[in-house]
Amino acid sequence: MSANRSVGGLDDIDHLCLKVVKIVKSEARIVLYCIWNWGCERDLTVPFEDHAINVLKWDIIKYKKKFDNTMQTKIRNNPKGDEFDVTLLYACISSTCTRFSGSDMKTIIRPIAFFRNDVMHDDIVKDEASMNDAIAKIRQMLVDALNKAKEVYLVPENEIDGMIQRMDETIKEIKESPVPLHDIEDYRVKVKEHRKALEKLVEEKGVSCLKTTFKMLSNVDPASWISGKERLNIEMVYIRLEMKWKPNSDSSSYEPIGHESLLCQTYEDGIVPKIIVIQGEAGSGKSTLTKFILADWAKNSPSIIGLQEYDLILYVECKNRYISNFIDLLTSLMPQVSYEMTDTDFRRSVLEKKTLIIVDGLDEMNENSEKLLIEMLEIYQNRKDNRFQFIMTTRPQEIKIKKTLLNKFPTVHIKIHGVPAERRVEFVQKLHDEMVKEGLSKEDTSKLVDYMKHSECRLQEHYRLPLNLTLLTYLWANDSKAVNSVTSATQLYVAVLNLLKGRVVFRIPHVSSNSIQVSMDTLLNRIFQVSLETHKRNSLELSAECYKKLEDECEELNLPSVEILGAFFAVHDDYSVYCGPNKYNLFVPHKSIMEFFAANHIYSCLVENRADRCKEKLKAIEEEFPGIFKYQLVNEQPKTLRGVLETLLNDGKDLNPSILPHYQNTLIHLSGLLALQDKEALHKYGIELVDILEESEIKDSQWLDLLAEADCDSLLSTSIAEHISGKLVIEDGHTLAAIQLFKDLDSKTPVRVILQDEVKYIPQLDTLMEKLAERDCAVELLLNNHWKNPDNGLSTTYLEKLVNNSNCRVTRFTGNLDNIEMLPKDLEDVRLTISCNKQAELICKGIAELDKELHLSYIGIHVMKGVSPSFLKPLPVVKPNQKESGTIWLSDISDDDVSIACSLIKALHPPGMMFHSIMFPRCQLSLNGFECLLNELEQQQVKISKNIKSDSQVLGINEVPTLSKLTKKLFGRPFQRDDGWST
Repeated sequence: MSANRSVGGLDDIDHLCLKVVKIVKSEARIVLYCIWNWGCERDLTVPFEDHAINVLKWDIIKYKKKFDNTMQTKIRNNPKGDEFDVTLLYACISSTCTRFSGSDMKTIIRPIAFFRNDVMHDDIVKDEASMNDAIAKIRQMLVDALNKAKEVYLVPENEIDGMIQRMDETIKEIKESPVPLHDIEDYRVKVKEHRKALEKLVEEKGVSCLKTTFKMLSNVDPASWISGKERLNIEMVYIRLEMKWKPNSDSSSYEPIGHESLLCQTYEDGIVPKIIVIQGEAGSGKSTLTKFILADWAKNSPSIIGLQEYDLILYVECKNRYISNFIDLLTSLMPQVSYEMTDTDFRRSVLEKKTLIIVDGLDEMNENSEKLLIEMLEIYQNRKDNRFQFIMTTRPQEIKIKKTLLNKFPTVHIKIHGVPAERRVEFVQKLHDEMVKEGLSKEDTSKLVDYMKHSECRLQEHYRLPLNLTLLTYLWANDSKAVNSVTSATQLYVAVLNLLKGRVVFRIPHVSSNSIQVSMDTLLNRIFQVSLETHKRNSLELSAECYKKLEDECEELNLPSVEILGAFFAVHDDYSVYCGPNKYNLFVPHKSIMEFFAANHIYSCLVENRADRCKEKLKAIEEEFPGIFKYQLVNEQPKTLRGVLETLLNDGKDLNPSILPHYQNTLIHLSGLLALQDKEALHKYGIELVDILEESEIKDSQWLDLLAEADCDSLLSTSIAEHISGKLVIEDGHTLAAIQLFKDLDSKTPVRVILQDEVKYIPQLDTLMEKLAERDCAVELLLNNHWKNPDNGLSTTYLEKLVNNSNCRVTRFTGNLDNIEMLPKDLEDVRLTISCNKQAELICKGIAELDKELHLSYIGIHVMKGVSPSFLKPLPVVKPNQKESGTIWLSDISDDDVSIACSLIKALHPPGMMFHSIMFPRCQLSLNGFECLLNELEQQQVKISKNIKSDSQVLGINEVPTLSKLTKKLFGRPFQRDDGWST
């Protein structure tokens, strides 16, 4: 079909094209219809929709994903299916004819469906000779399809031969006959409609298809493998996570960021990073965040700034081993579009759209997903219009493995720390309320909330991981008594494992309890083994070999494999757009669970005594058959942890340090299992374990996690102390471990204590302060809860312990004081709360006087609503060269408080100088309120060095750009709306 205008309507070449189209319209439809009937046995008197729902057991969402509204109408109006067009028949075959392999579907069936498009759009018919070539090509395609169907569905050969003979007769007749007028008009209409449809197909149907897909993906299953129930809606259970970002590519420090501003971070040099890498340990919420982004985009008013600007979002799971190229990704996400467009048209149409590509799990990348990522990065690199942006997630210790893929592009790094302490109660409350609503729990949410608030267990630090909070909530819903004994992450996982074992025993009443318990222990050993093998392959999906091992074990133990394995693994029916549903697959439900299972296998191999077991068997044989043989066993060589790991992880070869980061969490769980089940073995292998973890590049911050997992074992503490070289960071759940570690740690090692929870719930905090005061080191004491919420108490007594008669030097302090004179002379960084007029007078006067002798480098003042401006004084200038003062926070400000807020800010503002930043936490200011406040501050000549930030949810996401422009105009600095944690 020439691009030049055809004068006079249809010409001779158009007539030749029509003959090819006619053959496709008649013969291709017949062949595809026959193949569908052979491959999908169904009742031809009822619509295929009934067969899909009632026989194939599709849910309605899956059905609508495969067939658009037009297709659904055709299906309802023609139960037999003999009037379906080529596109719809292809969709039906690819969805239901499971005996065709994926490659057969792609190379034999799919080209038939797109041949008509090639004729219409690729000018393959230019003359009579090329028409004959095209007809020969489509004929051969149809013959190949029939012969493959004969092989797959055992169709009698004479039936296939008869069909080919009739097809040849029809093709000959069409080639030799004139083109009827009604066919010409039909062709004219079809070409016009098709060309117009191609322009909007991706824009309309593609987006609709993506939103349907993301609706399924955004129903998260935080622990459905425990409950066996439906998934929960992400927007009902999502909680804002604690995230930090690196504001400069060369910076080593991270600053707080809210998920709402995830897409609008720019470096100070103005570069907009097109690749956002989100790092976080297993269970920290990376995948949940990506699911939230998908759900947020799918709705009409997203909460993430800038998300509405993207025409499309593409979602890639790196653990998926079935997709290796860009067109296969598009086809899997938008199958309805793939039925109607050639690969070339599909790819070209998508590349014209502004697209966000979410790549989840770089650390789980396989050979195929790496090929896909490389192709997408090459597309991005070759295009000059910057229509692509990437969000990628990974575990921290794995990111360097993928650096070669990303080092060519400007990249921003964001860390997910987990759920902030002040939001953990809200997290479990939302999750449990949703579980109650869905019938997954009959427990009282208020009792769980009360437990969370008052628990003094050492698990506190592990509560920051959403996965662990989720497991705790599910455990509570099923057995609230079991929660009380949980004091470490490993104990939590053991409790969940015991819950699953108990369910299995309950489900199989025909076997006695004792025998099923023994059988379950045997099966679990095999589950642990295959989990380690799966972990070694850097996958969550069990290989066919591992699946077979579990099936064989179940058969030998006389256990129902599907029901039993479904209790410990997630079951997925993978779907391919080319060949429909695949085999029944098993996945370890989460990487953290796999690491725990794998640790159990290492533990078993470490503590089992094969020689003793062999002696017992031989002794039993000797007792039954006296004198049958003489034996003498040589004692086994003493085991080493390194030797066991070399055998299990590296096929008996020396441990390569490059593989050890992959097993870091597994080894930490191993310490918990040893502490919980065999203290003697912990002492025997503990020093080795610490040395191996050091080789795995464990961070200083993780040593206290390890010590807490090992029940603060003294021998382990001595070994750990030798490996801590930098600053020791003590968080809420680390106090007991830190007290133990202080006995062995170099007294000069600097310490940072950063506590987010109410201090009254933190165990032995007084003891920690006393032990810290005895040390000859620099100390940072950050009592953030007191600073944010002064109603929860004063920090004075805790600071006094570190100042009065103390050897340590407090260089940084955050808290709520009623005696500013006690601030130590070594202080460099201070953040204080002003909650009343008396405190305002005390702090402003004291800070001004102390600054002269303290030489502070940073001041932060949190002013509570209700303080009078008359009691405030300007803050000192801490950076004279930059003319910069400190940062101020004003809490709980609404539109009615604009005037008083301006007065408070002005009262603290040093004349002619600048604040570092102004923050508005727990804010209720609207756009109009902010505009009034900013204009008044500008009139009062208030200046800012860095930014203005607020967490106001009253301020609509579409109003943020307006406010940003105003802030830039008045102060030359940015405005950011974030969540309450980062503000």
